[in-house]
Amino acid sequence: MQYHPFISNLLPWRNRRIARFEKEAACKPACASGGDLDLERQIDESIGWLLRAQEVTGNGGLSEGYNVRLGSWGPAYAETTGYAIPTLLVAARTFPKWEESLTSACTKMGYWLKSVQLPSGAIASGNHKHLRAFPSVFNCGQVLQGFHALIQHDKDFDRPARAAAGWMCAVQDDDGAWRKGVSALVGPGHHAYYVRAAWALGAYGDSVGSERFFKCAHKNAQFVFEQATENWFSRMSFVDDDTPLLHTVAYTLEGLLELSVLFSEPAWFDAVTWAAEKIALLQNPITGALPGKLKAPYLAACDWTTTTGNAQMAAMWYRLTELSGDTKWLPFADQAVAFNCRLQNTGSHEQNYRGGLIGCHPYSAGYGAYWFMNWNVKFQLDALLLNRRMRSFV
Repeated sequence: MQYHPFISNLLPWRNRRIARFEKEAACKPACASGGDLDLERQIDESIGWLLRAQEVTGNGGLSEGYNVRLGSWGPAYAETTGYAIPTLLVAARTFPKWEESLTSACTKMGYWLKSVQLPSGAIASGNHKHLRAFPSVFNCGQVLQGFHALIQHDKDFDRPARAAAGWMCAVQDDDGAWRKGVSALVGPGHHAYYVRAAWALGAYGDSVGSERFFKCAHKNAQFVFEQATENWFSRMSFVDDDTPLLHTVAYTLEGLLELSVLFSEPAWFDAVTWAAEKIALLQNPITGALPGKLKAPYLAACDWTTTTGNAQMAAMWYRLTELSGDTKWLPFADQAVAFNCRLQNTGSHEQNYRGGLIGCHPYSAGYGAYWFMNWNVKFQLDALLLNRRMRSFV
C-alpha cells in the first residue's frame, strides 16, 4: 500500500501509539487463564468507559470507539447507540448507584437518535460524521430496540419507535427477507443476521399489540430458519463471498433464539441450541477464546479471536441456561467472559483505554484491530450482568 507523504510522516507516531498500547496490554496477558473475576469492578469500568464514549461526542450519541492507531475517538454511531440503551438500563435497575446517571445518559441517547431518524422512520447506515442517506433495516432495528426500552421512562419515544417499525415492515419482501433497506456498508441481498432486527420488531410489536409488526418479525425468522443447511444459516456474513465473523453468527443465533421464545417455536430453539453446542467445541480450553471467523458447519476459519464474538456467545450460553435450566453452558460462558476480562485493562491510567475492550487478539490480527469499539463493551457488559444473574440462578 502506498501512503500520501503527509500520512507517511504520521506513521512513526502511529507506531509509537501502538507500541505504548502493547506495552500496557502486556501487563494483563490474555494467553493465560486464572485469577478470580472482580465482577463489580469489571461492570463499573465498562459503564465508565461507555459514559466517556458518550461524553466525547457532545451530542448524546455513543462514539463508535477509540482508535489506537489514530489516537482519537470516532463519531457517534446510531446503530450501536440504539442497542446499548437496553443494556445500560438493565445496569441502572441492577445498581442503584448508577440509576440516575445511566437513566439520564440513555435518555440523551434516545433524543439524539430521534434527531437523526429519517422522515421515513428509518435509520441510515454509517456513523454520524459520514451518515449516509441510505436507510438500513438492521440499524433501524437496533435503534428500535433502544426506543422500546426508553418508552417506560418517556412515552414520547413511542412515536419514533412506531415509525421505525412501520418502515421496517414496509420494505420487507413477501417471503420475509429484507433485500431492500440493506446497509450501504455491506454486500447487497438479504443477510441472515438481520433476524436480530426482527427480534426488536417482534418484541416491540408484542408490547404494543401490533399484529402487523408481530407477523413481519415472524416471517423474517421463518425465512432465515428455512435457509439453514445442517443448522448453518446461509448469508451470515457482511459480504456474501466471505466467511462470517463469529460476531455476525452470534447476531443471527441471538435473534433467532429470542424470537423462538417470543413465538414459542421449538424448532428454532433447537437449531440455535445445536449451533451453540458446536461453537462450544471450538473454545480454547486453556484461554476460553473462540475463533473470530467460522465456516460451515461451525468450524474454525481463522487463528485469531474477536472479543465481540466471545462476549456475544457468553451471553448466549447464559441465556440458554436461563431458558433451558441446563447448567452445562456455564463453564463455556464463564471462560469466554474471563478471557475478555483479561484483555479489559481496568487499571489503566489512559482514560481512553480504561474499561474499554480491544477488538481482537492478537491485537493486529482481525476484526477491530487496535480499536476499542463501543459494541464490544456493550456485549461484554451484557455478559457480565448475566454472569452476575447466573450466580443467584445456580
